Amino acid sequence: MSKPVDAFPAGLKLAATLLIATGLLHCVGGLWRGFSAGGDMLVLFGLVYTALGALLYMRLTKIRYLALLIVLIGGTGTFVLLTASPATDWLMRTFFAFDVVIFALLFISIWRGRAISKS
Repeated sequence: MSKPVDAFPAGLKLAATLLIATGLLHCVGGLWRGFSAGGDMLVLFGLVYTALGALLYMRLTKIRYLALLIVLIGGTGTFVLLTASPATDWLMRTFFAFDVVIFALLFISIWRGRAISKS
């Protein structure tokens, strides 16, 4: 099991909170769209984001890297699909904004963790 992260704990906690919030929004958005391919994908990402947020609350080292990769994939997908659905345009913009902030917080946490481990 990974050891707890001491680099940027406030940012990591905020990233975890935002991951859980956006995960729940993904689930609600997916249910709102119905049982279609897009709706199912939103629910899947929602469950993954919620689980990653819960694991980040435990401040495990390796989870930051996985969360960074998943948020990068989700944010890229959101950016590509941003104008595809005008009915949920505000929701997609919200997802993208959350993804950008979460990515930045995780990147800072990883960067600071590398600096702490080198000293």
